Amino acid sequence: MSELPKTFEPRAIEDRWYAHWESGGLFRPDRPDETPWTIVMPPPNVTGSLHIGHALDITLQDVLTRRERMLGKDALWVVGTDHAGIATQMVVERNLESQSVKRAEIGREAFLERHGGAGRAGAVVTADGRVIGRHDGVHRFTPGQRKGLGVGGGEALFVLEVDPARGRVVAGPRRALARNTVTVRPGTMVLPMARVQAKLRYRSPALPATVREVEGGLELELDEPAYGVAPGQAAVLYDGDVIVGGGVIAG
Repeated sequence: MSELPKTFEPRAIEDRWYAHWESGGLFRPDRPDETPWTIVMPPPNVTGSLHIGHALDITLQDVLTRRERMLGKDALWVVGTDHAGIATQMVVERNLESQSVKRAEIGREAFLERHGGAGRAGAVVTADGRVIGRHDGVHRFTPGQRKGLGVGGGEALFVLEVDPARGRVVAGPRRALARNTVTVRPGTMVLPMARVQAKLRYRSPALPATVREVEGGLELELDEPAYGVAPGQAAVLYDGDVIVGGGVIAG
């Protein structure tokens, strides 16, 4: 009888089974006539340390997905994207509390300025590089923003681009924000379809769009222009009330 190893080495087993699952198409749902059901598997938080809470979370997702598949649904447990550095924020907030300060009381700008996230002060420029003003920090701006530029006179200007590396904010007329094509990378379709409703900003309505898969992601062709679309924001694709795909806006 062979001796059991002191530590479990999963690579030999996982590599073999992963290749089997991938070659068999088992990562894709294959019940097109059934009710779709999807849940996202988030990665560990910023610390990278796994603990019993992660094990519980993944176990519950596994149980739920298996149950829905046994009920006959077109179930998919899909790898997702982390949404926040929760552990880092907890450390920062503890530091604030040690000074008898609460994050909600000082506001977002003061919070960033006190903890190194404010970014550089610099110039407000037009698309052709002409300086039209100054700002106190790029953290105050996001594409599509109108208020706070401090540039008066003439046509109303909006933030077109934020360049943290050079401390520069590019401003221009609203029409310059119009986007008819949006690249989503990484991006994935849970259910394959050509027509979707694309939600590109939290406070904006979903827009009808044609979607096609490209290398590393998706490309959306919008039926009407979207304004203030910014890299790094989420794109969520719907068919009615059902989420059929999504990812991170790349450009």
